[in-house]
Amino acid sequence: AVLSHEFREGRERAVAWGWWGVIFGTGLGFGPIIGGGIVAASSWQWVFLVHVPVAALAFALALMGVHESKDPQAGKLDVAGIL
Repeated sequence: AVLSHEFREGRERAVAWGWWGVIFGTGLGFGPIIGGGIVAASSWQWVFLVHVPVAALAFALALMGVHESKDPQAGKLDVAGIL
């Protein structure tokens, strides 16, 4: 959804989706290999702990790179309708 919003059309959108595919494919291919190396070098718990700094980095990059989007026509939240 972020890619579709940030890159609406044209070559820039195609390049963004291409990079997403490359990164996704690389992670899918090398993730199990890296996870196996971590388990072989230490213990299985570290496979989960290694995600903490990766998630913090991803969060920081998202804060810097993703722009706020708001609908100017949006109404107020209907709290009574939710309940």
